[in-house]
Amino acid sequence: MDFIGMTIRHACQATSLPLVVLLRLYVLLMSLSLANAAEPKIEVAAEGSHFVGIPSTVRVNVQGFEHDSTPEIAVQSVAEGLNLNYLGASRPQVSRTLQIINGRRYESSSVVYSFLYQVAAESPGEFTIGPFLVDQGKKKISHQAITLRFQEIEEVDNMRIILDVPNKPVYPGERVDVGIEWWYAGNTREVRNLAIRSSIFDQFNFIDEETARSDQQLPVQTGEGELLLKASVFEKEFQGRKYVVLAATRKLLPEKPGEYEIPPIMATMKKVVRWRRDFFGDRVADRAVPVRAMGNGVKLHVKPLPLEGQPASFAGAVGNGFSFDASADRTVVRVGDPIRLTLRVRGGGNLKEAGLPPLHANGGMSPDRFRLPSEDVAAGSLSDDTKMFQISVRVLDQTVDEIPALAFSWFNPETEAYETTRSKPIALRVDEARIISASDVESHAPRSQQTARHSDPEAPDTAFSNDVVQNGREESLATALSGADLAIEQDPQTLLTDARHPWGGKFLPTTVYGAGILLIALAIVDRRLKQVDPEIVRRRKSLRNHHRRIENAAGLPRGQAVKRIADALRAIVAEVPAADRTEVESILSQCENLIYAPGTENRDAIDPLFVENAVVCSRTMIKDAECTRNAK
Repeated sequence: MDFIGMTIRHACQATSLPLVVLLRLYVLLMSLSLANAAEPKIEVAAEGSHFVGIPSTVRVNVQGFEHDSTPEIAVQSVAEGLNLNYLGASRPQVSRTLQIINGRRYESSSVVYSFLYQVAAESPGEFTIGPFLVDQGKKKISHQAITLRFQEIEEVDNMRIILDVPNKPVYPGERVDVGIEWWYAGNTREVRNLAIRSSIFDQFNFIDEETARSDQQLPVQTGEGELLLKASVFEKEFQGRKYVVLAATRKLLPEKPGEYEIPPIMATMKKVVRWRRDFFGDRVADRAVPVRAMGNGVKLHVKPLPLEGQPASFAGAVGNGFSFDASADRTVVRVGDPIRLTLRVRGGGNLKEAGLPPLHANGGMSPDRFRLPSEDVAAGSLSDDTKMFQISVRVLDQTVDEIPALAFSWFNPETEAYETTRSKPIALRVDEARIISASDVESHAPRSQQTARHSDPEAPDTAFSNDVVQNGREESLATALSGADLAIEQDPQTLLTDARHPWGGKFLPTTVYGAGILLIALAIVDRRLKQVDPEIVRRRKSLRNHHRRIENAAGLPRGQAVKRIADALRAIVAEVPAADRTEVESILSQCENLIYAPGTENRDAIDPLFVENAVVCSRTMIKDAECTRNAK
């Protein structure tokens, strides 16, 4: 920009052009310069020397892209024998420029993204990476491939690296100890940038113990970066040399059966070969050279779990010392009531992957006596050495007196056999489900009869009355109709003649036509009603009756009201098993507490709010059932 300004000033002195024209020319040139600065640019750098077995960093810097989203980067090709790992993108660096020229404001911004890769060669030689392609929607840019030359590393005899895996078959789900030992017979102050690599770290999953700052740490390299393992330090002697040994253990988790050939493990470091004194007189490294040590290759045999002798109560648990216990949230229930079971598994093994076996397995809960959940039970929650499952079951038979012992099986890799344990049985008291009788069903009867039923719940309901009121006194229907002419008139003229209008009047044709149309509409409605499934009609009528029983419970003594509400809700649950039972189970639990509370029958009235909650709950379940039926 300064160069452009100087050019404009010299042009103003050397020519007779007006200053305004020169200023406009300056603004135009500046705008072009900013536009050129916004053009996408890409740079790829891999500085320093590269050695076999030691990862090198490749940095790709990109500028000229928008700040709103990170561009996507892709490497088109990687030479064989070179391992490339994408480490991610750093936060974009944004710089902004603001200039005011001739009263006008000009802003520009520059965004630089950095993408990092890690490359490592298995043998010396030259390797190519690329081309690199960066894409951000409408903007795209590429960079040609780069060539990296990797040099061989000196192998020293005073450093050893050992990988120890079990010399026996292992099984999927088993926790396998993998030992890593780094030995050094020199001065440990010479060691810089120690790194241990093996393909086993990327082939399998591992569980590692957390480390603290005070712990000794052994660095291993994985595809996701460096990992510091908790290690122990001790001394050993080998072939007349004393070594300092740094040892760590990882828990390997085999998943798939097979024979695995693990290449030799390798340890690399930079060994200080020259020292110097700093300003304070301390001895510091002045020159370091890379060295390495090659370890042993290993074989890992993962055998499949045996199918012979596998019990039905096996759900993937592998290990030893498992225990299984069960508990229930209630032990006094009625037939059909839900029971919440909490099942806990403890032991040394793959609790995270272990599932819950079928509850009916190995003589457990019979489906004829219990309603069991589907096979797809929740995964459970894991805490320390315990995995917990929560499920809901229902008793179908009043003769049930316990939740039987439930079986849990696992595979023990030490004995190479399946083992089984059982929970303790849980005693139950199961009461019969109350049968809904005709006296419990509300009918459309006179108010006087409804009032009588409120005062006497056991009084039978009467849907129709044989008595009529005539001349102010109640008479039987037979007495009221005595002397009446019940003969059927068959003369059409008489039937079509209005007593007030012997000739029918002017409204007779309109009435006849209207009645005909009404009869056709009624026939259509009747036909549609007859097409409805009788079971649906019966269920609707039953649900309405149960809902009315809950509404009418408000005027009863507390004990009778609670029993009526509980029985009606259970009947509704039986009619609509697919509805959400969370709220109704809460109300049923409150009903049981009120029923078994001492002195319940002697209390005057029930809380109206409790009745209202039951009414809302039943209305919601009926509405959900209707919506589900319509959806089908």
